[in-house]
Amino acid sequence: MLKNPNIITATGLLLSFGVIIAAYYRHTVLALILLLVSSYMDALDGSLARITGRVTKFGAVLDSFSDRVEEFNYIIALSLLGLNTYLAMVMIVLSFSISYLRAHGELRGIKMEGIGLFERGERIVMIAIIMTLFVLDIGNIILLEGLSIANVVGLIYSALCLITVLQRLIHIYTVTKTHELKS
Repeated sequence: MLKNPNIITATGLLLSFGVIIAAYYRHTVLALILLLVSSYMDALDGSLARITGRVTKFGAVLDSFSDRVEEFNYIIALSLLGLNTYLAMVMIVLSFSISYLRAHGELRGIKMEGIGLFERGERIVMIAIIMTLFVLDIGNIILLEGLSIANVVGLIYSALCLITVLQRLIHIYTVTKTHELKS
């Protein structure tokens, strides 16, 4: 089982649904543990595929698809715990936009790895930090005018995502414009 990267990917994906269920029932520690294990599976699957020589096109698609669903599930869990619902929607859209731009850039032969400040790993760390605020029962404490600590961190997450979207758009524009000028 552990030798098949796709099984690890699927396991991480299934565990991410557990994050939502745990959050719904206010089992914040369990939600955080499931989030950490699920995201660890995401880091493990690609490494295992490369080490064992089991890198496949389907595996890459499954991994990318699972990443999007997992991130969606983690953010929905945060909204169940008290993160502002509208902020959660913004976080999801911006996060998906980062991945969308990477995919479309790479489809056009543009190297996108490492482009942008706030890639998936950093986003998962920030989501885990917000979840930890709820575990510590301080996520809903009001910090600023009507904004809880969790919402402030969510706004920082959104700002970093927006910066990354802009960085990727500028990179794609620059590369395609340079290519068009050479043609």
